[in-house]
Amino acid sequence: MTQGSRVGGRLCVFLGAAAVVMISTAVVKAGPVGRPVTTEKQWAVGGGYSWDEFKIDAKGTTLTGEATASTGYIEAAFGFANNVEGYLRLGGGSEDLSSNQLRVDYGSGLMWGLGVRGTMYESYQGWRLLGDLQWLSRPSRSVGIADIDITEIQAAGLLEFDMQTFRPYVGFGWSRFEAASNNQGLVPTVRSKNNLSLILGGGFEPREEWSLFLEGRFINTISFSGGVFRRF
Repeated sequence: MTQGSRVGGRLCVFLGAAAVVMISTAVVKAGPVGRPVTTEKQWAVGGGYSWDEFKIDAKGTTLTGEATASTGYIEAAFGFANNVEGYLRLGGGSEDLSSNQLRVDYGSGLMWGLGVRGTMYESYQGWRLLGDLQWLSRPSRSVGIADIDITEIQAAGLLEFDMQTFRPYVGFGWSRFEAASNNQGLVPTVRSKNNLSLILGGGFEPREEWSLFLEGRFINTISFSGGVFRRF
């Protein structure tokens, strides 16, 4: 098989899986991107933590402000093709809003999400192009007499460099956070704005079965996250 056909095959698998995630989560900031940790037909299980601060607004109003979100989760990933994997996240998160008109504590509760990430192109010169698409959801929460549904979606492209056990990566991500309210008079629906961010991170593999990562996102958001995985 030629290099071009291998790249084309990986891209088709990644885009197909991404389409499945988009269709299944069409309802609409997100968790860390990380990096692929499995090979074909391999499992990996781990966990991580993420803290985010980002700007928000409310359509049709003068409300502006900042929201913060923190999330801890466990994750299971499966490589359904070489260097392309799907993953499921389950954990807990909390969010709050500080604006020019009101302060809202959305409280804490269950979080779950789906995602796909993989290698879209691999160079023989020690670098590769990665892609990630993920969606997260929080079950409805009550704030006073308002019910709040929180959803997030994120897409990212990264350039990763192979330095043996250390693999730094840099790229850009687009994300959208929405806290939808059924009582606009009490708590308006808010969304993240200026959704493009710079992503800087690094993966570390001290042993063949272990993979760790640290990651930051900047420009229109401030975010720090990290995690550890074990392959099986």
